Amino acid sequence: MNAPPVEGDSASLAEAARYALLRRLAPALRHGMVGALHPVEMIAEAIDRRLQAALPDLENARENLGKIKSLSRSAVHACTNLASWQAPEDGAVTMLGEGIDECLALLKTDFGMRGFAVRNETREIGVDVSRAALRNVLTAALITATDTAPQPSDLVLTAELVQGQAVLSILVRPANGVAGFGDAAPYRRLEWSDVGALAQAESVDLLHQGDRVTMRFPVADIPQSGPLPR
Repeated sequence: MNAPPVEGDSASLAEAARYALLRRLAPALRHGMVGALHPVEMIAEAIDRRLQAALPDLENARENLGKIKSLSRSAVHACTNLASWQAPEDGAVTMLGEGIDECLALLKTDFGMRGFAVRNETREIGVDVSRAALRNVLTAALITATDTAPQPSDLVLTAELVQGQAVLSILVRPANGVAGFGDAAPYRRLEWSDVGALAQAESVDLLHQGDRVTMRFPVADIPQSGPLPR
């Protein structure tokens, strides 16, 4: 059946669902930021130790400083991208495949610990969609599918372009996985009403029937004057 209608103050319901989603994603976002910054710290400590030597290797230190500059730029980019999950840029779009990969990367560790796996069978579709819509609705749908599944499962993700819309489907199939931490969610479980509220707020058509959920994302129109922000 269709996702339940959003009743009452739809904006408040969507905001509450968005907050719950971010709370669920917080450990992965924090891990990503720490992972981006950790190499910079390690090289800086190595330089500090070598400069304290009686005859410091200045050439090696200069090489490592170059590495720090490169790693710092990469870390700034990674942290800025991760922070944009909390403060999305208006009008930002993403290539469908890249956006899907980004969402799945954030969920991989948590799903693995709970006995779930995603089989990404999406074929390459060269279209842009709203980055906020894809992040919020797809990620919330994947999490909700695992929260409401009675047992560890495989989530089969497919995508196609239909009448100018990017159509994503998730099929939940029982698997033989063993949940290491079955109820280790850092915050409350997500419900399909949360996904419905987010879908309505992001102008995404949502259909949930049994073990399948389908999302229809409007394809972004790229203005001739230049690309939308990414």
